[in-house]
Amino acid sequence: MTSKAVERAITLLDVLVSAPHGLDRNQIRHRVPQYSQASSEAAFERMFERDKDVLRSVGLDLISHRVQHSEVGLPIVLRPVTAHP
Repeated sequence: MTSKAVERAITLLDVLVSAPHGLDRNQIRHRVPQYSQASSEAAFERMFERDKDVLRSVGLDLISHRVQHSEVGLPIVLRPVTAHP
């Protein structure tokens, strides 16, 4: 894993922790600078999936659930729920 990938995963963690009620994918994409610079939606999705796997590999559970209303129209919310030592 490159240092840029580590930095991006840490930035994702920071963004998620700072939003206790969760964020949808579009909000996450705009808050993580490396995601907003992705050349395409597919590139963003690949980075995001890799980074979620990194966070899971260090014991952080991420959940996603449907919400009734999302200001940006994307119903998936992701948030960290439990850290395991």
